[in-house]
Amino acid sequence: MTLLRQLIIAVVILFATLYAVNTVVSVDNNRGLVGEQMKVHAQDTANSLGFSMAHAAAGNDQATLQAVLDAVSDSGYFKRMVFRDQSGEILAERHFPQKTNGAPDWFVDAVALPAYQVSAQIIAGSAQLGTLTVESHPAKAYQKLWQLTVTQLTWFAVVTALVCVFAGMALRWLVGPLQRLEAQANAIVDGRFELQTELPSARELKTAVQAMNRMSSRLKSLFNEQVALIGRLREQATHDPVTGLCNRAEFDAQLASVVTPEGGPRAGMLFIIRLDDLQGINDYAGRTEGNAVLASVGQAITDAIKSPEGGIVARRQGAEIAVFLPDVEISEAEQLAATTFDEVKRLTWQHSDRWPLVFSMGFTHSEAMETPRNLLGEADVALKKAQSAGANQWCKFADVTLDEPPVISKPIAAWRDYLEPCIAEREIELHLQPVVSVVDKKPLATEAFVRFHSDNGLMPAGVVLPAAEKLGLMPALEQLIVETAIQKMQDSDSDFILNLSSASICSERFMAWLDDTLKATDNASRLYFEVSERSLQTSVTQIEALNNLLFKQGSKLGIDHFGLNTSSFSYLSRLSLAYLKVHRSFVAGLLNNPDNQFYIQMLGNLAKSLEIQIWVEGVETQEDFDVLASLGADAAQGYFLGAPE
Repeated sequence: MTLLRQLIIAVVILFATLYAVNTVVSVDNNRGLVGEQMKVHAQDTANSLGFSMAHAAAGNDQATLQAVLDAVSDSGYFKRMVFRDQSGEILAERHFPQKTNGAPDWFVDAVALPAYQVSAQIIAGSAQLGTLTVESHPAKAYQKLWQLTVTQLTWFAVVTALVCVFAGMALRWLVGPLQRLEAQANAIVDGRFELQTELPSARELKTAVQAMNRMSSRLKSLFNEQVALIGRLREQATHDPVTGLCNRAEFDAQLASVVTPEGGPRAGMLFIIRLDDLQGINDYAGRTEGNAVLASVGQAITDAIKSPEGGIVARRQGAEIAVFLPDVEISEAEQLAATTFDEVKRLTWQHSDRWPLVFSMGFTHSEAMETPRNLLGEADVALKKAQSAGANQWCKFADVTLDEPPVISKPIAAWRDYLEPCIAEREIELHLQPVVSVVDKKPLATEAFVRFHSDNGLMPAGVVLPAAEKLGLMPALEQLIVETAIQKMQDSDSDFILNLSSASICSERFMAWLDDTLKATDNASRLYFEVSERSLQTSVTQIEALNNLLFKQGSKLGIDHFGLNTSSFSYLSRLSLAYLKVHRSFVAGLLNNPDNQFYIQMLGNLAKSLEIQIWVEGVETQEDFDVLASLGADAAQGYFLGAPE
């Protein structure tokens, strides 16, 4: 119960108590006053009638005596009047009809007014002629007392209601700072370190708000320091200090994680650009100049690539910079490689006239990568061929091999002809993979992976989704996936996890549809939606809108492929996240990788302070799963724990 409600209840109880005491005292006082008035009224009536009846009593005129009594008004204050002579014989008598008192029985019993009986002697001269007895009736008194009590109760109810309204307004104004303090404390628990700019006028509350602001500022500073530390450690462990690009270990880990059993084969390109005779540059101008040249090469390649999602640029060794891009068609890949190499060849440095820069490049492309690490070997073969061809040359691996690379791709127009009917006729399947608790391997949720029908069987998402993105069909496709998953969830006890692309999140039409769909879904709380961490760099506003939409409907939001872009964690405090799913590149060989172990452990500590769980994908061995428990991970997913079915 809120403090405001308690204060209002206290005011009502206080008023009720005061009214009860006032009513008891008032009724008791009125009871005595009314009783005395009844007695005096009866006595006055008896004396007045006795004076009127004296002459008739002297003449023993019973008719006149009865007429005098009958002339008394039936006001409800009398019960009986009797005139007796000296011998006690009744000469005249009148009974008044018994009137209802108009008050409830419990009130009558509580007040209990007496029925007064008074007498008056009737005297003519010095002779006593008889006695007139008047007996009062309390009905009228009960009625007046009850009316008075009801009137007091009515006024009390009106006054109490008015007091409650004005007291509620006043108390709401008074406890407003406390409500803001509560909201601020809850925000701090959720990782939003808010400050109150409006200080209350009351000294005690003002001091409390100022203390809360100081605490919020301090916690925000500590949180940012921890985030920065994790980012720096991660940067040092995964990036080359000279060029700022990924290092060899990071490149190999990310490359190995691109093609997954869940996604299936994917198209991809890889090329290696080498700065020939880096050692000669170092000997001529010094290592500092050599490092500057190498850094400019890395920057030129990065600018030319404008790496899309999944792209990797790294200094793998010495003077070699490797570039990998997934889901690129052969024609686009060759054009991009040629453009990049042309940009690199234009680079100069201050000693170009005496020591010109010379480059070589090896290029390879695959339409269906099953083991992407083989691309490194192919690109290396092409690089050696280019070096043997002379200065500033590049070579394709396809030109130095006897076998042609497999071609299973479709032209973009053919993909449109395939996908549009596929979506319209709802020809997709969902394969489900469990996410289990690290503690006891109990299922927590089920992630849905989409599969597409073809003449050769089912095609995985990695083959089809790149074409759907290029054609702008992702919102329609993901609408179909969500509808299929909700229908499938009706026959399952598990929560479902669904992925959303940036294209869908940025579609107002899709977001409106999703809002309406979740409103109409009874079990929307069993749905998790994932977005990739990379999409936060380009669609942060839309993801915040998605977060608010899901929170309102009871669904949950998670970040997928977490860890590939860890320059800033500021969004963690702005989103109501259920979990972070760590990218599979951190998991492979985790037992023998202390850097990744440290990263996951520190990330877990940070996330738990925000009440966010840590999930891990790509768990393929018992050893990796066992290590996760000691690092504080909450859940895991991978073929070791269950394949999509």
